[in-house]
Amino acid sequence: MRVLLAAGLPLAAAVLWGLFAAPRAARASAGARAVVQVLVFGGAALALGALSGTASGVLFAVLAAGDVALAAVLPAASGGPAADR
Repeated sequence: MRVLLAAGLPLAAAVLWGLFAAPRAARASAGARAVVQVLVFGGAALALGALSGTASGVLFAVLAAGDVALAAVLPAASGGPAADR
């Protein structure tokens, strides 16, 4: 079961990210992008917290949330979410 999860979860995250959260995603929308980002970064924070300790998971979650918030607000020269406006 662990091997299946170890291979399946990153693959599922990559597929979801490519479909909904990538800058040139085929099915991009602000809502879908936000949901996928919360799922991927939240799952990573939970996994890091479980394996390395709560402080590491919380720190990653705070940094990831700040990055996502800044990417949504600041204009992006590379075609990111803020450039869609």
